[in-house]
Amino acid sequence: MIRTVEETSPEPSVLIALNLARQHDRTAEQQILRQLKRKALENGTEFSTGTAAWYTMAVLSSCDDPVNVEADGEQLNLVMLLMSKLQTDIDNIDTHLWPLSDYYQVSLAVLALCKNSICLPSWTIEKIFDSAVEHSNQEGFTYPVDTLAVAALALRCVSFESQHHGTPKMKRALQNVIDRILANVQHDGVIGDLSTTGLAIQALSANHDLIPPESWDCQSSVERLLKGISNGMFENPLALSLVVPSLYNRTYLDIDTTNCLWDIDNLLLNARMGRVAIAPKTPSTIPTIPPSTLTFPTLTLPSLNITLPSPNLTLPSPNLTLTFPNLTLPSPNLTLPSPSSPTHDISVNYTVMDAVSNSFTHWQLLKVPLGSTVMDLMMEAQRVSPSRFSFDFLYTPWGPFITRIHGLAADFFSGRWLFFTGEHVLIHNLEDYQPSDGEQILAVFTFLII
Repeated sequence: MIRTVEETSPEPSVLIALNLARQHDRTAEQQILRQLKRKALENGTEFSTGTAAWYTMAVLSSCDDPVNVEADGEQLNLVMLLMSKLQTDIDNIDTHLWPLSDYYQVSLAVLALCKNSICLPSWTIEKIFDSAVEHSNQEGFTYPVDTLAVAALALRCVSFESQHHGTPKMKRALQNVIDRILANVQHDGVIGDLSTTGLAIQALSANHDLIPPESWDCQSSVERLLKGISNGMFENPLALSLVVPSLYNRTYLDIDTTNCLWDIDNLLLNARMGRVAIAPKTPSTIPTIPPSTLTFPTLTLPSLNITLPSPNLTLPSPNLTLTFPNLTLPSPNLTLPSPSSPTHDISVNYTVMDAVSNSFTHWQLLKVPLGSTVMDLMMEAQRVSPSRFSFDFLYTPWGPFITRIHGLAADFFSGRWLFFTGEHVLIHNLEDYQPSDGEQILAVFTFLII
């Protein structure tokens, strides 16, 4: 998505996705923010309701103030602009029973204003969604899943996060929308179609308390998205931006909770055959995450109550003498490669633990070749003790995504697998980080969001 900074005019949804992700290129993100501000100042009066809402949310997600957007010495109040656009839609509902834009854009505007602590009157919100429901009751009329998803996020915000905490009518409307989304869930996890699945995951995960048991398998929907990404079905940055938040267990309800000061500038881009590969910085350059962010439920990582052996290995350093027979080279341009040194083994302590329900903690001292990655380490642990260290994963553009270890599956409701060094530094890409001799690697199942 960051390629949009250089190749195209950036979309506000792209900036929101980048801000909600856990890997960051702060320089590029700030450049996108400046571009969006300039565009808002130049063309804001021509924005549709939905565009004004996207820009308002993008600025807020960047820890900036949408009320006071400044660029090139000019100022704009995006919140006032959005309220004006929304009022035009509401007036049109009064006269023509339909917004001037559409219910997707109106719902997005309600969500953006709610996250900016603008408390719309209850009767206004009820009027909007009463009108929407009335249209949906017409024979043959159905709302697209993306419209339902945004409406669910907006209703969740005004029903549970705003000052008036929602009326019974709002909460009934929210349940109605959730039921309609669930009716679009397919057997393979797709909700509506693949392009709308990301937004639908946001809506359902934000309203998981309203979902009947066993009516939706979140993990299958996430895996379907990851497969779609691997198959190149989200090459368009705008389409990908609607998917990214759900992959990080985030929703648009989180745009006002970003903490940009703590974001780690840890995203390196390498163009490979026209695609972007993402890798973390080397361990020595990754800032240590503040201890306050590494508190697990009922578990503090430094106090594992495990005695792990500290191997004192003396590795032989063989002096090899390589003697070659007299060779008649077929070509004077042939160069024989220099013999390489033998590979040394290192010892790494590998621990997997359930930090949510504390159902298990397993560790193993493993010997792996120097230069092995965490993924190599996991493969070796699985070979040594499959009953304790078996795991499943999916490949994504961000590296392997671990879906299960020791039978414990990751999903949005029960937790996810995160990996740390013994210094409590988060490991972002399991195929890039190479443990050193004597290091400890922790695989932790947790609710922690980083």
